[in-house]
Amino acid sequence: MASRRAASCNARRVAAFLRSRRPGLSSMTFTVRDAVLKVQTCLLGKICRCLHEATIWIGGIVAGEFRELVLCLHEFVRGIRLVKQRRADERPGVPIGLVGLLTQIDRLDTGCHARELAARTRLDPSTVSRAVASLVTEGLVERRPDPADKRAHVLALTPDGRKTLTDTHAWYAGLLERALAGWTPDEVAAFSAGLNRFTRDIEVALANHDTMEAAR
Repeated sequence: MASRRAASCNARRVAAFLRSRRPGLSSMTFTVRDAVLKVQTCLLGKICRCLHEATIWIGGIVAGEFRELVLCLHEFVRGIRLVKQRRADERPGVPIGLVGLLTQIDRLDTGCHARELAARTRLDPSTVSRAVASLVTEGLVERRPDPADKRAHVLALTPDGRKTLTDTHAWYAGLLERALAGWTPDEVAAFSAGLNRFTRDIEVALANHDTMEAAR
């Protein structure tokens, strides 16, 4: 029940955000590297989970162009899910849904704490803990003593983890190169800029809503 209430709350937030924006996302394109990371961004995953309910909340309220936008986002989400499933089938080295987490750990060369990883990915600490345990079991991540605090550990990629992540990113890059073969560099750059702006604005809208709710 609590999870359904939370999903409905998130859906209302996305609906409110979409009502507050002007249409103008049709020119968005993205570079291959940016797209590889965007496919795995945790924020986008949160948007995906509440998008269906957002459609219900928006229905009959917003102008037609926004309903069309929501439908386009549904198709975008569906495409991402198909890509992730295909990647898991063809490059099963990283468990499905954990490429983004592995990428975040890789970005921190000196390693990171689980709590820092949870903050960076905006995921619940218990969710991160289970995901990290899976990555450790797969031999992709290891826990190392923290040089600054002998009582703590930091997370870092193993050599196998780094090799597997590189191979996974190469797979995404190859797919996107084929998908974007007919796009011009300007179209790619425009989509990348638009997608970055959209995810940032969604994040701000959700954070502002949380702040207002906490102040009540």
